[in-house]
Amino acid sequence: HEIYINAEVDDKSSIAEVMKVLSTNDYVNRNFKTIAKMKEEKLMPVEVERAMEGLREEGRQEGRQEGRLEGRLEGELRGKLKTFMSLLQQGIISEEVVLKNLNISKEELEKKIKELAI
Repeated sequence: HEIYINAEVDDKSSIAEVMKVLSTNDYVNRNFKTIAKMKEEKLMPVEVERAMEGLREEGRQEGRQEGRLEGRLEGELRGKLKTFMSLLQQGIISEEVVLKNLNISKEELEKKIKELAI
């Protein structure tokens, strides 16, 4: 979702005041000192609060998805490394074959083995 807000309109409403606070670094308003204070004192318009919460939730979901993807990729790499290392230790394949199949350098391989505790 993308939310566009026209922060240039100043119709003297509370939403216009909040937009000034949010969009201008040096704007000071005695009614809206900080977002946290506004929420605490229930000064933030409900629509703005909902939009901000939606953006925070979207960010949390993206973070969870990235974490799952990283975990899955790390698990796949760990499995490949274990298999290749086993085959290498048994003398079935050479180190060059491992490096070529994983498309990494010897230094990167050693680093991954330490990182993944294989």
